[in-house]
Amino acid sequence: MKDLMVRTGEYQNAQGETKGRWKKCGIAGKNKDGKPIIGIDPTFNFAGVDRDGDMIFLSMFDQKPRDQQNQGYPSGQQNAQPPTDMDPPF
Repeated sequence: MKDLMVRTGEYQNAQGETKGRWKKCGIAGKNKDGKPIIGIDPTFNFAGVDRDGDMIFLSMFDQKPRDQQNQGYPSGQQNAQPPTDMDPPF
């Protein structure tokens, strides 16, 4: 399972380094048949994300262990699992 993240800006850490600010917007994994499946958080507003032309790019990251869940993730969405009984309608 992977977290889908979008870069929403930058910040400077305590050492003065510029770091990316990331927001989780969904998950990617496989359904029960092994086919790729993506779940998008329906409350995430993509309108506020910087675009590269007419595209918004998402990055995939390994999910963090439970003891690191709340570092950079919105509450309640850390380890959501995609439904395994859904297939895309196409």
